[in-house]
Amino acid sequence: MTGGTTARIASSIAFLLTIIASAAFAQIAGERPVSAPVFYAPVSSSGSPAVASDGTSFLAVWCDGRDGGDINRTQGDLYASRIDSDGTILDPLGIFVASANGPLGVAWNGDAYVIIWSTFSPYAVMAARIAPDGRIVDPPHVVVPGAFLISDKHTIASNGNVTVVSTNGGYSVLDKDLHVIDSGTRSSNFSPNGSSVYSNGSGGFILLTGNGSLRLDGSGHPTANGLQPSSIGGVIACHGNECLQVFDIGIGSNLNAASYDPTTGSHSPAVGLPIPSGYSYYDVVATADGYLLFSGAGLVQRFDGQHNPLGPPTSLSWPGSAGVAAASNGHNTVVLRSTNPVSIALVTPASAGDLRNVASSGNAQRYPAIATDGSTYLVAWEENDGIYAGRLSLDGTALDGRGRRITTATGAPAVAYDGASYFVSVGDGSQTTMVRIDPSNGATLATRTICGDAMHIAGNGTTHIAVWDNCGGTAAAFIDANGAPASTPVSPPPAITWRPQVHPAVAWNGTEWLMTWEEEIDTCGGISPPNCPAAMVTIRGVRLSAALTLIDTMPITISERSVPGSSRLASDGHDFLAVWSSDSVHDRRISASGEVFDDQALFAGTAQDVIWDGVQYDLAFTTSKPFFTPSPADLAVAHLRPSGQVFETFLISATTDDKRNPALVSLGNGRVVAAYTRLGHESLYGGVPRAFVTTPRPARGRAAR
Repeated sequence: MTGGTTARIASSIAFLLTIIASAAFAQIAGERPVSAPVFYAPVSSSGSPAVASDGTSFLAVWCDGRDGGDINRTQGDLYASRIDSDGTILDPLGIFVASANGPLGVAWNGDAYVIIWSTFSPYAVMAARIAPDGRIVDPPHVVVPGAFLISDKHTIASNGNVTVVSTNGGYSVLDKDLHVIDSGTRSSNFSPNGSSVYSNGSGGFILLTGNGSLRLDGSGHPTANGLQPSSIGGVIACHGNECLQVFDIGIGSNLNAASYDPTTGSHSPAVGLPIPSGYSYYDVVATADGYLLFSGAGLVQRFDGQHNPLGPPTSLSWPGSAGVAAASNGHNTVVLRSTNPVSIALVTPASAGDLRNVASSGNAQRYPAIATDGSTYLVAWEENDGIYAGRLSLDGTALDGRGRRITTATGAPAVAYDGASYFVSVGDGSQTTMVRIDPSNGATLATRTICGDAMHIAGNGTTHIAVWDNCGGTAAAFIDANGAPASTPVSPPPAITWRPQVHPAVAWNGTEWLMTWEEEIDTCGGISPPNCPAAMVTIRGVRLSAALTLIDTMPITISERSVPGSSRLASDGHDFLAVWSSDSVHDRRISASGEVFDDQALFAGTAQDVIWDGVQYDLAFTTSKPFFTPSPADLAVAHLRPSGQVFETFLISATTDDKRNPALVSLGNGRVVAAYTRLGHESLYGGVPRAFVTTPRPARGRAAR
């Protein structure tokens, strides 16, 4: 008897330890990636690339779209990469500088590389400095307020003491700390399309346009001879006060070369070159023994120190035509081409190297969705070429490498578990693709497509239903083992005033379903948010029996004013809770009898997801106000009582990186895991949005309480 009791106690202790160990194992410590990255060359964004040399090495700058065209991003990203004197790319993923588009420039100021670009709301010329070791020693900041860059090349030059920037309003002279110490207003003789600026090789500067040139001394002050009218523009490169000017006289013409005297602004008779100008894709640099002219079509013309062409141009194996920017360290030259992706080549006195991509990045991931079968998680996300899915262990370890592409459809996926299989659904606006996935190995078991969009699956323990936009209206139906509708779709009664029904949601309270949807109100003439902040929707719902019979003969109105796409729904097993965003995050309880309780404004932010975890509601939100840029807002989870009142807040992520699209899943008994995206500026990812999972942690005052 005693032995049996002891055995039972030992067995109970072992069982308890197993539960404790399992609970501990289920916790995700910190942030865990949902998959391993793969690398590719990012597509270029608007803005001509630029390159400069410190006399030994080089720095290339450009804008690219490595974020994968995320619709939430309003502009591209500005990156830089150091290049060794032998052409070795020292920063193969690039150095993230800022979010930027448009013209840009770079120059060596004797201590660091100075990078400039524009912002347009408000107008300003921005700058940052990068040290030779790749550190950003002076982060992005305004250097010339109220101005912007308009020239597509040679917007900046430095003599190691002062730096001159050419803008729409004239030029600005910056000291070593990038403070404006002098400026000049653009003359009426200057081209309205802007000027380019060059160091003349002996410490001064030349501002050059198609209508004239202006010489500045080594301190950035105009020389006595002032503006020198000229009928040609183009680009120049100098050895001391001896310069070579290359120009074209219109699209379709060939390039011309002439000696240029920066003192008088005069040039020698032009020499025609057998090089088409294309679309003004060309640049020229001074080397130790002469000059090199590069055309966007892949032709290189060498000149001696007296500005004479050395033989015919050399044709390089560079495909197509593209903008070029070049810089020389006196011996070797790096040419940057605005191909897609941006590429570089090293040209030595003896040869020209092959083009190489200037940078690569990890694969961009967007819109993660998550579900669990109790022993694993499945996360699905969008990439440029389709929807991927990957399983994770309960401690957040990725089990499927880089993930598996399960469909070429794109959009924001939804994920559910039906007791036997995972289901991933994604709609492209006209049809929904349903993919059934084996939890044991992540393999695809079945794929179905149906008419409609925005499908979500929910279960009541015995059966599962889907709600979706059934090609013209919200509908609900039972689904079979492969995710296909297994009953005639049920649609709610029409609203008082007909409007499109979109973004359906559904929850089960133990005896009945509540299906909600949004009715669009077009207040901006078809313009979509965030460009139309006034756009609002009405949220309505109906109750359905376990057999999907309509209980309500008329829709229940939950909110008359909501941000489109922000409504979410959950149940505590008795009542329902709807959440949405308008001027702030709101929630509202709906009873099993269909009674709608008071609308509660919770806090500033944007609702993202809501679930019941067995103990409380968990509401994921961003701490920013609707329609404002979320970064660097935090992602957080508010714990709500069944009444919908907030009693504590946990953080999902509070980094300074851009963070978006949190989704929640629970293992029950208050355990919650969040999936979300964050711009990964770590060297492993190269500045693209990546999907992660984490266990929310106490906010400690960072988010709303």
